[in-house]
Amino acid sequence: TITGVIEIHTQMGRQDDHGKKEPGRCSILAHNQDGAFSPSYASGAYYPNVRPRRHVRVQMDWNGDTYGLFYGLVENWHPFVAGDQHYVEITAIDLSYQLVRTRPDVAFSSQALGARIGSVLDEAIWIGIPSTTPFYWPSTLRDLDTGVLTVAAATLSDTSLQSHIDDLMDVEDGRFWIDG
Repeated sequence: TITGVIEIHTQMGRQDDHGKKEPGRCSILAHNQDGAFSPSYASGAYYPNVRPRRHVRVQMDWNGDTYGLFYGLVENWHPFVAGDQHYVEITAIDLSYQLVRTRPDVAFSSQALGARIGSVLDEAIWIGIPSTTPFYWPSTLRDLDTGVLTVAAATLSDTSLQSHIDDLMDVEDGRFWIDG
């Protein structure tokens, strides 16, 4: 849990109605007077775990309910001083970034559109901490509609998983996003 949060900014979605979805981004500004969120401060409360590729989830409580705003991986911890105050800016990118980066050679059978999206997510390997430990997008974090159409078998080669998802969404005029 990050305490002393001053502000949170998230950006996700498309730049315009016709653009492709871009990976979501989040920045968190927090107090860091005790150095707990300084990557090189060995006496910090979270040392040595203040490093990139840590999971970050931003949630908001409102009216007795908890809403997810962002879920992704930390890109950078940037501690800084302004006047006599110590702060940290944490930047993160959502999990769709890995969908953009992953370009497997894979064949998919003919299947319902929702099942295909699930199969695509099964191909995405997420690199967490330590950086040699892969983890997969758990089905418990998915909420996939079955879709209306059955899509033909396809083989991907040097095509990003996100590009394939975008093509599938265009076919059914669907939407795909990463929820917090």
